[in-house]
This record gives sequence, structure tokens and C-alpha cells, in this order.
Amino acid sequence: LRGGSWLAARSRSASPALALAQMARAPRQSVRMILLLALASSFAIFTLAFTASQAQRTTDVSAYQVGADFSGTIPYTIVLPQQLAHETAVYRSIPGVTSASLGYTTIVKAGGIALQIRINLRAVDADTYASTAIWPTQDSAQELPTLMASLSTQRAASIAHKVVPAVVDAATWNALHLRAGANFTVDFSQVDYATNLVHFIAVAQVQDIPTANANTGILVDYLTFANVYANSYANPQDFYIPANYVWLRTKSDPASLASVRNTLNNVDLGLSPLYDRRALMNSLISEPLYLDLNGVLALGAATALLLAVVGNLIASWLSARSRLTNFAVLRALGASPRQIASTLGWEQGIIYTTSLLMGIVFGMLLSALV
Repeated sequence: LRGGSWLAARSRSASPALALAQMARAPRQSVRMILLLALASSFAIFTLAFTASQAQRTTDVSAYQVGADFSGTIPYTIVLPQQLAHETAVYRSIPGVTSASLGYTTIVKAGGIALQIRINLRAVDADTYASTAIWPTQDSAQELPTLMASLSTQRAASIAHKVVPAVVDAATWNALHLRAGANFTVDFSQVDYATNLVHFIAVAQVQDIPTANANTGILVDYLTFANVYANSYANPQDFYIPANYVWLRTKSDPASLASVRNTLNNVDLGLSPLYDRRALMNSLISEPLYLDLNGVLALGAATALLLAVVGNLIASWLSARSRLTNFAVLRALGASPRQIASTLGWEQGIIYTTSLLMGIVFGMLLSALV
């Protein structure tokens, strides 16, 4: 305040100099008002940051678990690799669906007998997956179309060399101590006393691979994987891996969503279990704990901010009444009513501006710490 009054004394107007000089002479009232407003506004900023984080969290969780707008396991139909394009077109023809992609998912083991790391394998159609899946930037800095193009262009060479290019998430990458271009094997046997190995090569690392039920995973091209897996046997035609999973991108209007949900719950094209991103997001948003927490924080922040503003206005009014003698002296010295009002305005402006700046800093600090 003393520094501010020194600067104000150099201006041509007397109002800011008088305001700062009076606040510097008796700073306790101003400091109390500044701290009260700063803490109340910082709590309000924290509440807004928390609410926005919670809303973004529900979007991220639903997108991660589903991987698209709709996804699920094919329970009845056997889709062989040569039928992939036809079956994709069937799901694509559902009213409301804008893109469809089929693939194969399973739990496999890696790391040999010693580690036995369980990995979620996502074998997707690299030609259609990029236009269907939801791929948040926090899961990978590399864009999904770039990754899928890399897998599809290597398809013929990979089948010839009997090795499957794989996009590996960070957890699997670290657990297997991989590097770009490193080879690793995955065991597809379902019993401990047998092995059924397929060779993979790590072509890219991503932070996460959206999935419904795994913390570690690899993403590969389905046609490459199915052919490499079958060619490891003497009679490849007897060992093709059937597609067992579907990802769908749909329109967002109610009629399209109702059409898609009705179709996916029927026997012919039904998926079980069926993951619905929008339904999952709505259930998370309407969760009682989520609503209670947001409601309590919003009510507390609004009440604290309202009481702080009202309290400060009352304190300002009482302070002005207690200084009527000072204002009378200023009028006797030649100050106009407008100058006296300007002095009070400068006091309030300094208090509220300082409170807002401090509240922003405190709110950012509190949000960052939490």
C-alpha cells in the first residue's frame, strides 16, 4: 500500500493518492476484506475446476471402457477372416451406424513361464478401426489413422515372415522391457502345461489402449494376426481365428440411438456383453456420490462467496460512516463530492481487484495440490 501510494502521488488525480494513503494509514480493515474475498473466490475457482474435472473424467472413463460409441462380443455368429468385409457391411447397414469395425479380443500370456504376464490382445481391422474407434489424445500422442496405416501396410510382409506388428501400451512395454523393433512371443495356450506361441514385433508405444477389462494390452491388425496364427499349423484352413468383437460409431440423435440399441439387443446381430458409451456416461453423471459431492461443493462455494461479498459491502458501508469527519474535512479543503466518491471507488476497486488476483492464485494452487 505504501508503494502504491508513492506511485499514485505522481499521478495528476488526487483520488487514487487519497485512497491508497487512507488504506495505508489503517490497513487492517482492507486486509481483512481482501483475505475474506480471496479465500472465498479461491474456493469457488477450486469448485469449478473440480466440477470440470469430474465431467471430463466421466467422458474419459466411458470412452476408455467402450473404445467407440458401442462395442461388444459377438455371442452367436462365427465370423471367419474371409467373411470380415461382409460382416462389417452388415453391421454398417444398421440404421444410425456411421462406421463399423470387427476384430478379435482375448487374454494371452507373455514373458515366459517366469513372468506369466496377462495381456489383453486387441486384433482389429486396420482398414476400418481408425474411423470407428474413439482414441483420446491422452492415450497416445500418435494419431490412430497413422498407427492403423502402419499396421495395414506391413500386412503382406508380416504374413510372409510369420511375425505380427504390434502397438504396445506403456505398461506392457515396461513389463517386457521392449524397445522399438524388438521381438517378443505371446502364448495363446489355455493350459499351463502347453504352449502355443505367436511371434510379435513392437512397432510403436502408446500410453493406453482403450479396453473394457485390462490394464496391459497390445493392438494388432486382425487379418495379419489371423493369417500368421493359422500358418503356424500344418493345416492353416483348420485354425483360423474367428472375429468375436465389434466396435460401432453411431449418430447421436435419439432415433438413431434407439435403432442401434434395439438391433444390438436382438439375437441376429446382438452383442453380449454390450457396452454403450453414452448410457455409461449418463449413469456416471447421475451417480448419487457424484451428484452429492458436486452439490455440496457448489452450495458451499456459492454460500461462502455470497456471504463474503455481502460482508464486504456492509464493512465498506460501516467504514464510510465512521469516516464522515474525514470526508467533511476534505470538503472543507475544497474536494468535490465527485472526488470523495472517486476516492471511495478507488478503495473498493483496489480491494476487489487484489482479492480477485489472490483468489485466482490460491484457487490454482489448491486445485494443483488436490
